[in-house]
Amino acid sequence: MAAPTIPEIAKELGLSNTTVADALRGTGRVATSTRERVKRYAESAGYRANRSARQLRTGSAEAVGLYIGSDVRNMPFYMPFTFGVMEELANRGLDTTLISHAPANSTAVQVGGLLVIDALPDDPVLESLLRSGVPLVSAGRLASADSPAISSISIDYPSTIKAAFDLLDAKGGHRPALLAPEPRDPLAWSEQIVATYHAVCSERGVRPLVLRLPSYATNERLREALDTVQADGSFDSLFFSWQDIADRSHALLLDRQGEVPTWATATLIDSRVDTHYPYDVLVNLDARRFGVSAAELLATVMERPEEAGSHLTHPAQVTSGS
Repeated sequence: MAAPTIPEIAKELGLSNTTVADALRGTGRVATSTRERVKRYAESAGYRANRSARQLRTGSAEAVGLYIGSDVRNMPFYMPFTFGVMEELANRGLDTTLISHAPANSTAVQVGGLLVIDALPDDPVLESLLRSGVPLVSAGRLASADSPAISSISIDYPSTIKAAFDLLDAKGGHRPALLAPEPRDPLAWSEQIVATYHAVCSERGVRPLVLRLPSYATNERLREALDTVQADGSFDSLFFSWQDIADRSHALLLDRQGEVPTWATATLIDSRVDTHYPYDVLVNLDARRFGVSAAELLATVMERPEEAGSHLTHPAQVTSGS
């Protein structure tokens, strides 16, 4: 059983997070009886003091673990995201350790904080990290994490993608086909995009077409998907769920046909700087800034455990392309 966190102790005792944190630290204006009650409960429940908070306050070095879901970590988005995390943590005197497998047991997690992005619900690594009792922040929504102690930062995909489809429609893309990754859990970013696409198609009374591809599809699979759209003949636009597949589609079509069909196109991008082909609509996720913001949130939770359970939104920009 995982050691309780400050928010969990606060909920059990009917106190605020701040009161519990002050009682355990020996700070703040907390009644002696309340302080003793908190300490007794914490000791009996196996509470472990947060090393990371103390070390952040004293400025000494501490490692933070970063875990990226194994089925998506080869997607280009996660490189600038990781650089953003490492840059922000380094500015705070913290090292970043990339986690690739589950520790032998939850107590073997030798980091002061954990950052998880896009892990599947049944991932054994995620399950082990959730049991560790170490401050944890999820970048994106976790279907398997219902603890009030889990903090998160996520992109509002439904409203963002709806805005992108509306802009695509204004540019002539009235009947879009969607290229999306293979199915994941319902809260995954890819499934939020697919759900929004179906809602848009239903609202407009148009037939949907979702073509599912591996996170790094072979050129053969990608050609098959593009051929399916062209052969159908009823779609006037393409929406790409990630930038790599969009750029490679452009390259394949140019190589084979000498030109790109007159589809209106939209794609999610990792950053505006790395856009290599013209698109009508861009959804800029700013992966590096997302990583910076996720690291900022984790550092806050590590330093002030009473902030655990907070949820932030990372803004994505929908703009016209070139």
